[in-house]
Amino acid sequence: MELFGTAGIRGSVEDRVTPSLALAVGRAAAAVAREQDDRT
Repeated sequence: MELFGTAGIRGSVEDRVTPSLALAVGRAAAAVAREQDDRT
């Protein structure tokens, strides 16, 4: 089973999609959003 698919992250909770993975993905998404924010 692929972990990252075209519709997001897939996998069994606590097996492949762990709380630490979810936190890391959330932090990465926030960093990208912050970089792309053109408001000043």
